[in-house]
Formats: sequence, structure tokens, C-alpha cells
Amino acid sequence: MSTGRVMPGGQYSFAVFEMVVLQGGYGIGDIFQVNATGTFGYGSVGTKLQAVHPSGLFGGLAVGADLGYYPRTSRFSLAKNGIWTINAAASVGNDDIMFHLNVMQIYQADGSHSPDSYLQAGCSLTLQRTGALRNQLMGELWMREVNYPSPHFIMMVIPVGFRHAS
Repeated sequence: MSTGRVMPGGQYSFAVFEMVVLQGGYGIGDIFQVNATGTFGYGSVGTKLQAVHPSGLFGGLAVGADLGYYPRTSRFSLAKNGIWTINAAASVGNDDIMFHLNVMQIYQADGSHSPDSYLQAGCSLTLQRTGALRNQLMGELWMREVNYPSPHFIMMVIPVGFRHAS
């Protein structure tokens, strides 16, 4: 789930969505993190940079970029059939419940498709906190821009995931 908050340096997180999408992240310093995502037939690596730091209920604004990987090409997304994404996400809430809004563009590396636009809204709820560790329940709703036959959005739901973070 894209959020407006970057993990503090030295912290990590692992998440699973619908039992098939795995995500991991690690904070490098207090404004930069690296991410990896994988599922059947696709994987990606990416980065996230804290553009505006959290303050009060404002959970922060972060920008990111990812390179997609298709195992059948044996190369990262600058190869044929790959993708790359850019996004900006903002969050509102506190450590127990946080709401997120993300805007993302997805590009085909070979230029065969026009960029796809996505809007993602999500929520993360802390279920358990033990010292510095926490377990969260996450839910998301994705909307995708479709330009045929005329521009409009369609809804896609990725219902539930769990995150374990330090």
C-alpha cells in the first residue's frame, strides 16, 4: 500500500495481500526507503522519498518510483514487456489508524500502451503493538482510468492485507 510516510531508518515491514502479493520495505535514513513486491509472474523493486514530513494528523507526503520485472524476460523493466511506475501519496491519521490517497502512473517500457492512471485509497489499522513491533490490517480500493471508448474510471478492489513492521 502506498502511503505518505517513509519508514524511519533501520526499520522494516513485510506485507501480504490476498495471500498472493508479497511486499517488503526497509527504511534507509529518515527520508528514503527501498521496496520489493512479488507475485506469480511479476516482481518489482522501488524507492520512496519523504517529500513533506508528518506533522500532527497529517501523515506525510511521499513520492516513489518502481521498476517492474517479468521473469520470462530475465531483465528489469527497461526490457520489452516491463513496466515502470511513478506515484505520489499522502496520509492522514495517527499510528493506530491511517488513511492514504495515492495517485500513480504506469508506463509500458516498450511504449506499446499509453500510460495508465490509477487512484488508490486505503486504510491501515494497527491491531497489535508489542514494543517497537506492530501488526496492521490494511484495505485498499483502486480506480483505473480507461480511455476507451471515452475517458472514465473503473473500480478494482484489493480487499485486505496484513503488515508486520518494526
